Amino acid sequence: ADLVVPGTPFSDIIKAAFERGLFPEFEGTAEEFTKLTLAQRVMGDGTPRERQMVNGLTLQITDHRTKDGGLVSIYTDISELKAREKALEAALQEFHAVLDSIDYGIVFMGPDLTARIINRAFSRLWGIPQAFIDQRPSARELIEYNKGRGLYPVSPAEWDSWIEARIDAIRKGDIPPME
Repeated sequence: ADLVVPGTPFSDIIKAAFERGLFPEFEGTAEEFTKLTLAQRVMGDGTPRERQMVNGLTLQITDHRTKDGGLVSIYTDISELKAREKALEAALQEFHAVLDSIDYGIVFMGPDLTARIINRAFSRLWGIPQAFIDQRPSARELIEYNKGRGLYPVSPAEWDSWIEARIDAIRKGDIPPME
């Protein structure tokens, strides 16, 4: 606060803040930190960046250029958001651990029918490698993956219409048990 007064160059403020230990995540010198921060500000393209503060706060900083060449910097305290993200991440890891302990296959699909979560049992039962699952395949891609293994009672001539009907049934939520 003693430096943030009209007329003090921003470079002096940021260098002093660094020297006072306000930015513990940056591994480098005060000069390097000041140079990096000034370079990010000069762009002023609205790209948000985060800074972890020594007091535990996480700031999101966004710089915008004005039409007359000025700069508007917006500092937002996103500490609570980051804490919620961390808690959500921990809960998601627990959720995955529970799903992977279940012996039957489970797939959670998004509204676009892209796989969001596939448990280990599904992968094992269907013989689908993790590398393929990591690509977040669509329902169609999951079905197509095993097309040649004889898992579906459909002739090659009927395949296209069958898979369209299957995808339509999945979209509607009217999925008759078959696999």
